[in-house]
Amino acid sequence: VVRPGEPLGAVSRAAAARWGLSAQCIVCAGTTDSIAAFLAATGGACSAGTAVTSLGSTIAIKLLSQSRADDAAFGLYSHRLG
Repeated sequence: VVRPGEPLGAVSRAAAARWGLSAQCIVCAGTTDSIAAFLAATGGACSAGTAVTSLGSTIAIKLLSQSRADDAAFGLYSHRLG
């Protein structure tokens, strides 16, 4: 797991040829839209207990915690941050 935006390496020759990309194109790590919204809303200044609601095609509630929270019955799952 790496931080979003971290360069991972150059695109492969096959991918560059297939998609019309430059051979110098760099592949970088990404993230989900709701995690990006969380980081943008908090300005990266996060501590345990920081929470954000992101509205879009779904509702996502993000809460920074020091421990995992997972419950399939409620569609609750954890992402690793950092």
